[in-house]
Amino acid sequence: MHAALVAPLVFLVASLYAGRVLRQPFDDEVYTLNLVDNTSVGEIAHAAVTGMDVHPLGAYLPFAMLRALGLPDWGLHAASLVVSALAAALSAVIVLRLAERPLGRAPSSAEGVLLGLATGLAPLLIAQGDVLRWYPLFALLTLGAVVLLLRGASLSAALLLGASASVNVIGFVNFAAIAAVVATCARAGGPRRMLAMTPVFAVAALPGAINLGFVLSKGMGADNLVSLPMAAMLMVTGFLGGQSLGIVQSVPVLVAVVAACVLARRQSWRALSDDLAWRTVAALFAVAVALTFAGLWKPRSVMYLAPLACGIVVVLLLAARGLRPATRTAGLVAIVLAQLVVLPNLRGNDTPFKRSTTVPVANVIGLLEANDARHASIWSIDPAIARAARRHLPQACVAETDEQAERCPAADRIVLVLGHSSSAGLPEAFLARAAQRLGADAHRVEVPFGLDEEAALKSWLSGVPLSRFVTRVVLLERATDGRTAAPRPVSARPDSL
Repeated sequence: MHAALVAPLVFLVASLYAGRVLRQPFDDEVYTLNLVDNTSVGEIAHAAVTGMDVHPLGAYLPFAMLRALGLPDWGLHAASLVVSALAAALSAVIVLRLAERPLGRAPSSAEGVLLGLATGLAPLLIAQGDVLRWYPLFALLTLGAVVLLLRGASLSAALLLGASASVNVIGFVNFAAIAAVVATCARAGGPRRMLAMTPVFAVAALPGAINLGFVLSKGMGADNLVSLPMAAMLMVTGFLGGQSLGIVQSVPVLVAVVAACVLARRQSWRALSDDLAWRTVAALFAVAVALTFAGLWKPRSVMYLAPLACGIVVVLLLAARGLRPATRTAGLVAIVLAQLVVLPNLRGNDTPFKRSTTVPVANVIGLLEANDARHASIWSIDPAIARAARRHLPQACVAETDEQAERCPAADRIVLVLGHSSSAGLPEAFLARAAQRLGADAHRVEVPFGLDEEAALKSWLSGVPLSRFVTRVVLLERATDGRTAAPRPVSARPDSL
């Protein structure tokens, strides 16, 4: 079976096993869902082009169009997963091309299956493949452009590269990746080829360019820069599962990184330097390295490199000189096992590095329903819980900002959903406003969710103070002659709310 078929099939099976598609959305995805649910396609296009959002038109328009056709949340996740599966197929095509030079021949059928298997099991692609963000579509367009460029279809490639710039042009400077591919292939084709590609690329990239101008004029751009050691660690472990793995869980799969470093020493890179495919892919990885040195640390932004990285490790092992057959076989098994180890963690890890991906939404809503919060004020720092509360407790006043909380009518009961917030001071603001509304002697019951044994380690690594619990629900009630009863137990609920 061809690697381009093996990779997407393996990816789809592994993704569904890992719990993709039928899952709750996390904070960034809730932003996308709220946008497509409450804004027309035309309004999204206007806002994206005029720089109302840091991402251009293509980041949200596909989801808005699919939602307009009636697709539910899981349908949007499934659409992203299909796009990522196609990206995996394109990655396998590129990896097969990369294998030809070091092997000195086209890969055999068995080698093709191995390359497709490694490519389709890329942990970062599985972790982020169904996300309601721009990463899958950007990966598909960028990898598609690379395939077309390698086959000499430069004008079609320029069209896809321009379209990818209209999907994301500012987030983590992925435009630099596009420029790297264009420059590398233009060098191979000469100035005439570059001249022919430029107008096609410019037209397709126009929405992204307009958005970029507005964004830069408003001082928006990359944020949350971290130190180089921190950025490097997050990038490396990110390729082993994005931020869906905890720190401890990612340690076993570091064997793949070690193997890649050892195998790289056995390969003559000078022999590959004049190969167009290797130069193009090297340009893409150089961008990721440059971003890391700049302190940019979100590996999901370079998700398109993950399947290539996994395939290249297998290529290096297959082409490594002086290895005994038993050693080569053991290495191949170790690489695949290292990828498979990630899947149970993606499926069952409740405390990943990005804790907002596993906020216990169902349990929190069950607690609120069991304790009759229908007419309460519910102030949540987590967008996913706020969205679920609006759906399941429509009579409650749900707020996500202090300004929204101020507009909530007076109530004898206020429920605070607290945890780490990207909005500085928001938990404290909620607590202060609740005390102002109910009085300092209000009865208080606190229920924690999601014990994170790695919280201290994550805080030390990231510099962000994290509590031992992912989420805390604080039930506050105006003081009366009685006292607030202990929270009623939470009944089991499905995870997808």
